[in-house]
Amino acid sequence: MFNNLKQKNKKESGFTLVETLIAVAILSLAIVGLMTILGKGISDTNYAKYRITASYLAQEGIEYIRNMRDTYVLYGADASTGWTDFLAKMALCKTTTSCGFNDTLSSFDINSLPGMTVVDCGSGGANCPLFYYPDTGRYSYSSLVSGEGTPINSGFTRVIHIISVAGSLTEIKVSSTVSWTKNSVPYSITFSDNLLKWRGE
Repeated sequence: MFNNLKQKNKKESGFTLVETLIAVAILSLAIVGLMTILGKGISDTNYAKYRITASYLAQEGIEYIRNMRDTYVLYGADASTGWTDFLAKMALCKTTTSCGFNDTLSSFDINSLPGMTVVDCGSGGANCPLFYYPDTGRYSYSSLVSGEGTPINSGFTRVIHIISVAGSLTEIKVSSTVSWTKNSVPYSITFSDNLLKWRGE
């Protein structure tokens, strides 16, 4: 009888161990599944953050060119000369794949704009990275903006392209494309708008 009880205890102990191993395996699978879902959620959140930032930067590019147009048209010698001067300033953006601009002007006025430079961004916008200034929360093409602290490369590039509208001398299409790379995957977002010579028609 003692031997039978001993054998019964051994069988029960072995069965309990198998149950424990199965429970641990199920728990491990549940944890791995949960971690996978959390990792995917964090990745999606980061992508959304980058996309929202890129959207704002692309819109900012359009607004900057619009402000240039308005300043030339409003404060030029006359509306026609202002529009012509604006188109001449942006000529590089029409003849190259893409361009960038000097965004360090403290204000828009007719005296400062003629001295503003427009640069060829090169293939894929390599010459037009955007730098982020943590002290002010500003993005800029320039890595040397006075009084704004030390910048870091944001990982974004922004390029501007201007397309003539067929049959019109008073309208152009402006596109602003912001690109970035995350986990070796390239992304980009493009905004576009048509600008008119709205004065002096």
